[in-house]
Amino acid sequence: MGRLVRDRVPDIIRQSGREPVIAVLDDIDYRKALLTKLFEEADELREASLAEVAEEMIGRLRA
Repeated sequence: MGRLVRDRVPDIIRQSGREPVIAVLDDIDYRKALLTKLFEEADELREASLAEVAEEMIGRLRA
Protein backbone atom coordinates (compact mmCIF):
# COMPACT_ATOMS: atom_id res chain seq x y z
CA MET A 1 0.00 0.00 0.00
CA GLY A 2 1.13 3.54 -0.70
CA ARG A 3 0.33 6.65 1.26
CA LEU A 4 -2.88 8.04 2.63
CA VAL A 5 -3.51 11.38 0.96
CA ARG A 6 -5.99 14.20 1.25
CA ASP A 7 -8.63 14.66 -1.43
CA ARG A 8 -6.84 17.38 -3.41
CA VAL A 9 -3.39 15.76 -3.57
CA PRO A 10 -4.11 13.80 -6.79
CA ASP A 11 -5.26 17.05 -8.45
CA ILE A 12 -2.08 18.82 -7.35
CA ILE A 13 -0.01 15.97 -8.81
CA ARG A 14 -1.94 16.21 -12.09
CA GLN A 15 -1.30 19.97 -12.22
CA SER A 16 2.42 19.20 -12.14
CA GLY A 17 2.01 17.12 -15.31
CA ARG A 18 2.15 13.69 -13.71
CA GLU A 19 -0.60 11.10 -13.30
CA PRO A 20 -1.12 9.77 -9.76
CA VAL A 21 -1.86 6.12 -9.07
CA ILE A 22 -4.79 6.12 -6.68
CA ALA A 23 -7.10 3.64 -4.99
CA VAL A 24 -10.24 4.28 -2.98
CA LEU A 25 -10.30 2.04 0.07
CA ASP A 26 -13.37 0.42 1.54
CA ASP A 27 -14.17 1.15 5.19
CA ILE A 28 -12.24 -1.83 6.58
CA ASP A 29 -9.08 -1.19 4.56
CA TYR A 30 -9.29 2.54 5.30
CA ARG A 31 -9.46 1.85 9.03
CA LYS A 32 -6.47 -0.52 8.77
CA ALA A 33 -4.51 2.11 6.84
CA LEU A 34 -5.31 4.77 9.44
CA LEU A 35 -4.21 2.49 12.28
CA THR A 36 -0.99 1.63 10.44
CA LYS A 37 -0.28 5.35 9.98
CA LEU A 38 -1.06 6.05 13.64
CA PHE A 39 1.40 3.37 14.79
CA GLU A 40 4.09 4.68 12.42
CA GLU A 41 3.68 8.20 13.78
CA ALA A 42 3.71 6.92 17.38
CA ASP A 43 6.97 5.05 16.71
CA GLU A 44 8.55 8.19 15.25
CA LEU A 45 7.43 10.20 18.27
CA ARG A 46 8.82 7.61 20.66
CA GLU A 47 12.21 7.68 18.92
CA ALA A 48 12.41 11.49 18.63
CA SER A 49 14.33 13.72 21.00
CA LEU A 50 12.49 16.17 23.21
CA ALA A 51 13.74 19.04 21.01
CA GLU A 52 12.39 17.34 17.88
CA VAL A 53 9.02 16.76 19.54
CA ALA A 54 8.84 20.39 20.69
CA GLU A 55 9.75 21.64 17.21
CA GLU A 56 7.07 19.47 15.61
CA MET A 57 4.43 20.58 18.11
CA ILE A 58 5.24 24.26 17.56
CA GLY A 59 5.00 23.77 13.81
CA ARG A 60 1.61 22.09 14.13
CA LEU A 61 0.27 24.79 16.43
CA ARG A 62 1.34 27.53 14.01
CA ALA A 63 -0.26 25.81 11.00
